[in-house]
Order: sequence, then structure tokens, then C-alpha cells
Amino acid sequence: MAVDDKSVRRALKRLLHCAIEAETFPDGEAFLDALSSAAWFQPACAIEDFQMPGINGRELQGPIGADWRARHYRE
Repeated sequence: MAVDDKSVRRALKRLLHCAIEAETFPDGEAFLDALSSAAWFQPACAIEDFQMPGINGRELQGPIGADWRARHYRE
């Protein structure tokens, strides 16, 4: 989950943690860093803030999709 508002991020994590393991990131850049460098981070779902400063939720869609395709479609 990449949401710049700390209180919203904390509340959503508590809500989601009841059912799934949830990781949170303060911005799109931190999310992409984890996606590209941490083998443990393989999200099945992403919740993104479309109005974050820097890389916003809409701009995260391309790299998330490319990463998912790279992990699941090997030639």
C-alpha cells in the first residue's frame, strides 16, 4: 500500500491486517524500491493514493504491471 497520509496508511493497515499481511509505504518511490530490490516483496494486491506527490498511484501502474509480468511470464 502506497499512501502518503500517515494516519490513513496506519488505519488501512490495521483494517487489512485482520485478513492479510499488509506492507505500507509512505510514497510511490519507496514502494518501487521494495518492488525492485526485495525478493520477499511480491504483492498480490496494491492500494495506491492517486494524489500522492512524486510518483502517484496512477504512475505506479506501469512498473507494477511490468514486475508482475516479469515474475509470472517467463519465456
